[in-house]
Amino acid sequence: MRNSDVLTSAFLSDLPRDRLHVEFRACKPALRKFITGYNFYGIFGTGTQARELYMPAWTGFRFNWTDLPWWGAYKAGQEQNFGPSIILGPSVRNMSVHTPADGISLGFSVTPLGSARFLNQPISGFEGNIVDLAQLWPDASDIRSTIERLHDCDSVSQYLDTVLSAKMGPPSPDEMIIENLMGLLATDTDIGVAEISAALQCSLSKLRRISLVHFGFPLKIMLRRTRFMRSLADIYRQDRGNWARYIDESYHDQSHFIKDFRYFMGITPGEFIATPSPMTALSMLARSRALGAPVVALHRPAD
Repeated sequence: MRNSDVLTSAFLSDLPRDRLHVEFRACKPALRKFITGYNFYGIFGTGTQARELYMPAWTGFRFNWTDLPWWGAYKAGQEQNFGPSIILGPSVRNMSVHTPADGISLGFSVTPLGSARFLNQPISGFEGNIVDLAQLWPDASDIRSTIERLHDCDSVSQYLDTVLSAKMGPPSPDEMIIENLMGLLATDTDIGVAEISAALQCSLSKLRRISLVHFGFPLKIMLRRTRFMRSLADIYRQDRGNWARYIDESYHDQSHFIKDFRYFMGITPGEFIATPSPMTALSMLARSRALGAPVVALHRPAD
């Protein structure tokens, strides 16, 4: 079936075909440490075609239906066509995305616990990369074809619950440390690597290895990312015109925050706020209502 036929069929008929629409669904409780929830995007109409900056996030799995290319690039990298089924590697930098005028995209993000269970290999090497899902899951096209025959977001969520439950691998020997580290990253912005090592009763060398293998980045960078993302989420939800009021108190001053903003998003706070980002705005609102945290990077194991 051609993508154009899918987009005009009963496939996900609860996504309106005349505007940008975003839906989120929780996965079943047994998966919630590993999957941050399911997301559904319907992008229809010439007014919805846009270039947006995606925020830093954990690893994402996506299935896409569009007759025009859907492009994305991490930071200043070369743009890539997303293709029908992809993995977006974990990131500490922005991704520039050029959305098509008509399309549907759905997927889910996996936590570092989920990466250990679903990828069957270290997450290091995926960071900041777009990978064809079929390279890891040979049945990716079959999963996508099954999804095409489903008529609403709830049905897709239930189907993905079944698929992911079957694909879940054995726990990592480091699973407890990974889970506790996720909790600290999501809740404490004013903590250092040595303090984390003591809190988790884990040596610094082991902590560095776990951070790279299961999270994709050095721990210091992830602590910076969490602090930045908490500030950015508050700014976006509260009052973007007065962004300085919502900077995390662990920042020394505005210039310190602006430096981090340039590092993670590639632009200044003022430039970001002045750039229309309707998909981001809708996503943060819908995600907060359905799943708790407004962005994937602030997802907690208990959510």
